[in-house]
Amino acid sequence: MKQSTDLERLLGYQLQRSHLLVTGDARRSLEAYGISPAKLTALLLIRANPGCDQTALARALSINRSSAMKLANFLVERGLVERRPGRDLRTNALHLMPGAEDRISEMLRTLDESDERMSGRLTASERTQLFTLLLSVSVLPVWRFGAVARGALHRNWAFALPVVWVAMIAWAFFASNTTGNKSGAGISADGIVDERIYYVLNSGHDHPILAEDYLDYPRMRAMVDDIDNTPNGGLLLNSPSFMMWYIAPPPLPIPEGGAGHTVYFLNLGMTSMNVPLDVRVIDQEGLAYPLAAHSDRLTDGRIGHDKNLYPDWPLADTGMVDRHPWMPWYMDEKWAMQAHTALSCPATQDLLASSRAPLTRSRFKHNLIQAWSFSKYRIDRVPKYEIERCHLIDPAPTPPPPALTPPK
Repeated sequence: MKQSTDLERLLGYQLQRSHLLVTGDARRSLEAYGISPAKLTALLLIRANPGCDQTALARALSINRSSAMKLANFLVERGLVERRPGRDLRTNALHLMPGAEDRISEMLRTLDESDERMSGRLTASERTQLFTLLLSVSVLPVWRFGAVARGALHRNWAFALPVVWVAMIAWAFFASNTTGNKSGAGISADGIVDERIYYVLNSGHDHPILAEDYLDYPRMRAMVDDIDNTPNGGLLLNSPSFMMWYIAPPPLPIPEGGAGHTVYFLNLGMTSMNVPLDVRVIDQEGLAYPLAAHSDRLTDGRIGHDKNLYPDWPLADTGMVDRHPWMPWYMDEKWAMQAHTALSCPATQDLLASSRAPLTRSRFKHNLIQAWSFSKYRIDRVPKYEIERCHLIDPAPTPPPPALTPPK
């Protein structure tokens, strides 16, 4: 196929083509060892950071924790890496197995041969120059001012932008090393609470800004462990215990790769930053869950906490098992059946389709036309009452009272 001249002049296109060629040769070279360049990269990172856990490995590779776990499992199965007790009972430390160093050396020699083969047309000085140029491309681009003669506006910007940039960097360093007030948190008359103090007190960290800082918040570390321990998937509902979650499992048969996880919890930020990207995180307030967002407000509810959708709804919505003993003990099978029926309300299904169906031209047009009615639409958070509102048939109707008989 003829190449487009418009593509050939783009730096990103040329870098991508080179990347595909170089990594393709590297992959073929490593086939004899049963390992890919990506897995060898993970192995080298573990060698350079003995004792690291899967979370640190995921961060270094810019992948989610689930993918890092699969990489670690592969390396363990190949006898290259072993898991040892980590810094606490909930983590494992990754270390090279005895003899792995010799195998790594062989793979690196093979990779060096591939690297030399792919850069064989370059002299030593050209190779050094290429590395230097690539480093210039890979850093944050800086605005280039080449129009000093175009007027005072450009000259002023050329002076002001570096000053603003330096000020922002200075502020970032100041803020990153500033701890919050730990004297306590209280809710004011208008219902507003200092969130920063709240999380400082509950996480035990003076300055919680990293995802791992929030693992020390109640239930967070247990959530991560429960997801890792349920590969089939499930709906996670918080329990009174800080050390465990209730999990409603998916029905059989389990699809290949599992049915996926959904976490139903009030705090979205600390939850979503500590789970893989393929884990769905929704809340009873409605910030990330349309069903909850379209429930009625609680009378005199505190700002930001004035909705609370019962867990029967996400149980029915996610299709998890809604029978005892599999679903949490405190949930009612009758309510779960009624939630399934309530979800079938045509108006509710239309609302959900507005955000879940493929965004085609007709869907976009429909959403635009229905935007006002969607914004006013409300469901009753009690499934039985929602069935009545939508004129559906109750699958578990209340039995009629016994007939009264006259006294003899």
